[in-house]
Amino acid sequence: MKIKSIARLQEIKSGKLKNLVKNNRLLLDGSHNEDGSRVLNEYLQTLDCKKHVVIGMMANKDHEKYISYFKDISSLTTIDIPGQPNSLSGKDLKEKFKSIPKVEYKKSIKQAIESIPLEENDLVIITGSLYLAGEMLNLN
Repeated sequence: MKIKSIARLQEIKSGKLKNLVKNNRLLLDGSHNEDGSRVLNEYLQTLDCKKHVVIGMMANKDHEKYISYFKDISSLTTIDIPGQPNSLSGKDLKEKFKSIPKVEYKKSIKQAIESIPLEENDLVIITGSLYLAGEMLNLN
């Protein structure tokens, strides 16, 4: 009951990036493999809102398998993970996800959030890598 798990369905309630989503929810989840994606998406399916996913991943992951669990998402934005030479560029990740409608690429977390056409009660979730989670927490 008292466990606080950083970057695991962590709701960001204040900070610079939270201010960009205004009254909408901002979640951070460092899941980066098939099991993490499956569990994350089981949770997302319980929410009645539009879900906007911002994702960056390391090159050695099974990107297609990871994203295959995401159902019912309103938008998907791939991004670069700065300072991580073993990450897959957001442009290359977008190419791997080209079969998904509405996939976009933005260079940074901030640009990705700003590009999402948010409506009331929407959710933005940043996921795909613990390195990305750390970057997001530092930026916020």
